[in-house]
Amino acid sequence: MNTEEKNKIETSRRIKILLVLVTIILIVLMFPKGESIESDVSVGTIWIQDDLIASTTFEILKDPEVYAREKKKASENIHMIFQKNENVPQTVKDSIRNFGKRFLTILDQSILTGGTEQQNNTFLSQSSYDVFKSLRRRENILSASANKKMQNVFDVSLLLAGKIYEQGLLDVSYDRISKDSIAIREGRIERVLPKLKFLDMLAAQNLIQNYLQNNFRGGEELNSAVLEYINHFIVADYVYNSALTSEAIKTAEDRVPRNEGIVNENERIVAKHDRITKDIKAKIDSYRIAKGEEIEFWGRFAQNLGKFLHIIAVLTLFVIYVFLFRKNIYNDNVKILLIAIVVLFVNAIAFLVFRIDTNMPVELLVFVPVASMLLTIIFDSRIGFYGTIMVALIAGALRGNDYVFAVMNIVAGGLGAYTVRDIKNRSQIFRSFFYILTGYIVSIIA
Repeated sequence: MNTEEKNKIETSRRIKILLVLVTIILIVLMFPKGESIESDVSVGTIWIQDDLIASTTFEILKDPEVYAREKKKASENIHMIFQKNENVPQTVKDSIRNFGKRFLTILDQSILTGGTEQQNNTFLSQSSYDVFKSLRRRENILSASANKKMQNVFDVSLLLAGKIYEQGLLDVSYDRISKDSIAIREGRIERVLPKLKFLDMLAAQNLIQNYLQNNFRGGEELNSAVLEYINHFIVADYVYNSALTSEAIKTAEDRVPRNEGIVNENERIVAKHDRITKDIKAKIDSYRIAKGEEIEFWGRFAQNLGKFLHIIAVLTLFVIYVFLFRKNIYNDNVKILLIAIVVLFVNAIAFLVFRIDTNMPVELLVFVPVASMLLTIIFDSRIGFYGTIMVALIAGALRGNDYVFAVMNIVAGGLGAYTVRDIKNRSQIFRSFFYILTGYIVSIIA
């Protein structure tokens, strides 16, 4: 970029206008939502305006934290919803019977071939397969005198399946169910029952093991093989339905009332000189939201246009001063950009601070004198002072046209600008801080 193009950019009138417009638009976007009440209120303060009368009927909204807690409590009262698959018990028993017939054929063929390394084509592990094969071989040799037969395995499998499904088998383990009870949904009917009334997979395995050990008495190897055999067929007949549970939670949360009362049209919200209590603040905040929701497109457009003109009015005196008496700044777009950055930085801090919902004096975190000191150090004390007035008025507007806040920062910022103008060493900065603190204290006391 050559010198001529650089000078053209630095002095371009279009760029000046663009910088000012962008600055104004960004500040307008920082304004709170256009509502009927211009200033914010805090619990414990005194309402110094005229009596506030509701122009429309509106709901008194609950505090967001209270509302969130109530919704969470409502959702926690919902139990996990299970649905029973009526076909599972019979399907499992049929599978045990049908596979039992095929399994005998597989074992007999394996015995007839005589190979010790006969391939295992079943779902069983090799050790369990060998146990059943050995049992079948003894059964064929000893016939009626055999202690245990494969038919005993099939019979006990059917018996245990019946016991499990008589009690009910859940597809979710006990430890994943946070409550002591679950909900069983049958059509439109829902029953809440203790979860221990049913079995989970671990409890079902314990039931099988205890029964085999106490009643079947086939020895450790055979009992282990029978357990593996039965486990293959057993599936849960009570299935957790996450969609129904989520729907029930959402329904419960939606039933939590968003409001805690109603203010009728023409009813007094707060009287002049009344102290702001939590209830009154809730009414005022709800009224502000209600009035804001009533505003349609053209109403919002008019409000934003008003904010735009408001900022133009605040900037006008500063712009005129720069245009008439500070040509070196007016003719340098880089300096104009620097001023815009300082103004936007302080007001962006104000925008973020004012969003904090607390009764503490967070407005003191908006350090307008920072802009005063920066503008004075970079330019001179007059630019610093005029810039202080401009930034303080804009920050006061962002706080709901807070006149006291604006004056307090004009005083503190003015002292900061005048005490830092001839700065030569670091000690003068601390002296400037002292004057700024004095300005804040005097303004607050006044």
